[in-house]
Amino acid sequence: MLTDKIVLLTGAGGLLGQAVAAMMEREGATLALIDLHREKLDRVRSTLRCQDHRAFECDVSDCDRFQSLLESIVSEIGCPDVLVNCHGVIASKLLVDMELSEWRRVFEANVFGTLVTSRAVARLWIERGREGVIVNLSSMSVRSPRAGASHYGASKAAVENMTQTWAAELGRNGIRVNAVAPGLIMDEVITEADAASDGYVADTLQATPLGRTGSASDVAEAIVFLASDRAAWLSGTVVDVTGGAHCGRTHMRIASAPDAR
Repeated sequence: MLTDKIVLLTGAGGLLGQAVAAMMEREGATLALIDLHREKLDRVRSTLRCQDHRAFECDVSDCDRFQSLLESIVSEIGCPDVLVNCHGVIASKLLVDMELSEWRRVFEANVFGTLVTSRAVARLWIERGREGVIVNLSSMSVRSPRAGASHYGASKAAVENMTQTWAAELGRNGIRVNAVAPGLIMDEVITEADAASDGYVADTLQATPLGRTGSASDVAEAIVFLASDRAAWLSGTVVDVTGGAHCGRTHMRIASAPDAR
């Protein structure tokens, strides 16, 4: 699906990033792997078969540094065809316990970092008359808020709004912009029977119709599809990859009272 495509992948060393990298390679893409941590980049590169991929250490919220890096990527690999914004910060803190610095940290990474990369790559494509694809990372927290995630959920709501706004702005240039919104993704898939010892996981599974947590590959498959020409008429779309957990109060019993809400 991505043969001869160059993919710029941020957050490449994370759980989702590594899965996306493996599937992008499987589909024939050449990768520019970006992460804040060199050791994570080295680890993900060691799992890939092709030697043509390149790894770059960068804080994507640093506008000047990312712009310089993008110029290096174009020079060394070529102009990217796809940008996947897989970087981000996951955080949990109740409002009354939260420091403003914690809110800013989440928004700096999840919102500003996505703005920096997307703006730079979109400008590059427009200057060169190139079409392209941007895939952003949202979260189930946008549609199913949880206690302790007001900063995280709000940052992902901003990402979804940016995704749809940029789709409207950039479509005339042949640039598609979509997002995926994962549910609970863990190192190992957990089913309801395994979750008794973890209250948060157990609660999430109770509200997940498909009865398990997600795997990184579940999300990566959706990202690869959106990046490919098979999604050529999809733009401004947010794909929920949650096992149905975003659908609402699926774990509740049917109300017996006729006026129950």
